[in-house]
Amino acid sequence: NYSAVSHIPIEQLNLIPLALQTPGKWHECSTPLANAQKSKMKMIVLNHPKKNYFRGTPLPALTHLNTLSIEKTKTTAQLNLEIRIETGVRHQIRAHCASLGLPLFGDSLYDGAPAERLFLHANRLKFHYRGFNYDFFCPPPWNTD
Repeated sequence: NYSAVSHIPIEQLNLIPLALQTPGKWHECSTPLANAQKSKMKMIVLNHPKKNYFRGTPLPALTHLNTLSIEKTKTTAQLNLEIRIETGVRHQIRAHCASLGLPLFGDSLYDGAPAERLFLHANRLKFHYRGFNYDFFCPPPWNTD
């Protein structure tokens, strides 16, 4: 599980998927990702299969997003998100959030609002290894209420 914060202009709030405008409703993003044609760092979401804007092979990616809370001012909206991924593509969360109109706070690569850090945090890791189940939890270093 991951925690993330998106900070967007208030007029952009109505442009994001309806499920993400309502706290407690999950939204699924399953759009494939690929390496950007002109950047070695950035991944792009493949909304249409034109080969000339990406390089390499498209990779399947599945991201589940839930809005925990929305804080509004006259000019901005801040969404506290819970995110679960079923695949592990590089920059998967960052690229999917940006494609949904929710670039992460502090994510300059994907056009997020400036911040002193990237507001993305892996808060839970669960796995099975050599006959034992492991479950690690660390809350995000910011307030998610």
